[in-house]
Amino acid sequence: MPAPLRVQLSEQDDQKLRELSLAASTSRIVRQRAMAIRLNAGGLNVPWIARHLDQHEHTIRNALRRWQKQGMEGLWDAPRSGRPRSWKEEDWQVVEDCLQELYRPTSQQLCETLADARQVKLSSRQMSRLLKKRAVAAPQALSGLPVQAEPDTNSAIES
Repeated sequence: MPAPLRVQLSEQDDQKLRELSLAASTSRIVRQRAMAIRLNAGGLNVPWIARHLDQHEHTIRNALRRWQKQGMEGLWDAPRSGRPRSWKEEDWQVVEDCLQELYRPTSQQLCETLADARQVKLSSRQMSRLLKKRAVAAPQALSGLPVQAEPDTNSAIES
């Protein structure tokens, strides 16, 4: 049986991992890796940490090994291959402004506005995906179709 994995943390590392594990802006996987490392440094074993975080033991061991080899850099994954994004977060502000100004904009209208304002060309399909991913609370913006009002059930009951 191999020796149990144990990590030692300095006060600064522990504080930084605590901040990462509590930050809502940090990705879920980085938060879980930070929690696993802190729990292991606190004396808990891999099987207990895996059950607590609802992860496989191999996932916890990999996170601990990455910490031992790479330190803080081991918390994040390497960049993925593929084409880089054609839009930036600043471009999203233009889309949000357009959603507030226009009455029921279509994805195509949003794409044209973004192309005029920021010189970013997106397809209407990609714009629809972005709107869905961002959970925009304007369903008419997703399809361009008018939203139908729900029937008023209270008035039907009173009659």
